[in-house]
Amino acid sequence: MPAVTGTGSILQSALKYGNDTIKRVVVTSSVVAIMSPVTSPRVFTENDWNEASIEEVETLGSGA
Repeated sequence: MPAVTGTGSILQSALKYGNDTIKRVVVTSSVVAIMSPVTSPRVFTENDWNEASIEEVETLGSGA
């Protein structure tokens, strides 16, 4: 789960070296966030999420 580990590392670094200058962190995503097996063309919306990845993170932990 490189994305989870990488995001955690960036946040830890921001806490350690931010010197109170960092006001916010914006985490963007990719198409993998909505990736799911489909058998026919379809339009994805903000209601579509990759539930399998959420379950994997909850089951395996962040690895941190």
